[in-house]
Amino acid sequence: EVVPVGGHEPTRVDVRLIAATNRDLAVETAAGRFREDLYYRLDVVQLHTTPLADRSDDIDRLAEHFLDQLAGDGHPRAQLTPGALIALREFPWPGNVRQLRNVMEQASIEAECGVIGLPLIERLLTRSEDHHTVHPESHHSAVEGALAQPTASTAQPAETDWETLDQHERTHLIATLERTYYNKSVAARLLGITRQTLLRRMEKHGIVAPHLPGMPGKE
Repeated sequence: EVVPVGGHEPTRVDVRLIAATNRDLAVETAAGRFREDLYYRLDVVQLHTTPLADRSDDIDRLAEHFLDQLAGDGHPRAQLTPGALIALREFPWPGNVRQLRNVMEQASIEAECGVIGLPLIERLLTRSEDHHTVHPESHHSAVEGALAQPTASTAQPAETDWETLDQHERTHLIATLERTYYNKSVAARLLGITRQTLLRRMEKHGIVAPHLPGMPGKE
């Protein structure tokens, strides 16, 4: 029962709550970042969806669906060229289906003569990716700039003490996997990469999930 704002009499309501998240709430709760009592109120029926990057076969149909939907809302009806479709299939889509729809909406607005070509899609995907990730090149340039101008108080580390990029990547992968109890899907989302990319990098660095007593296998 609830009492509406400005009212005095309680009103009985019958609701079913559906909540969506891109985080593993069990992990977040264990880490103290999500309220335990709220987690157990929500944790009744779980429906796990597959990231868009792992089902690229759906991208063509989803893109066309969004363009039809946008046309019905008054946007110009636009068509994707084969090159544009290939670029959409190969994009990692960290923002999943919502990100794809936003790209399609912007593309339908900017398309010339109703044609969404590869140059437009590449530009929009680059812009969209900038909102989700920090380019390693930009970070690397900033680090190089800092190292290029040492101050009197900056000690130069010995080469033997300096961690290589491969070592740093391996360390970060292991830390992320341990934090997620080797749940590869969750770890991939935290890292902003696809699950397939995570598996390839684990193989590259020789990282194997431990089989601990009482620890279920995590996919």
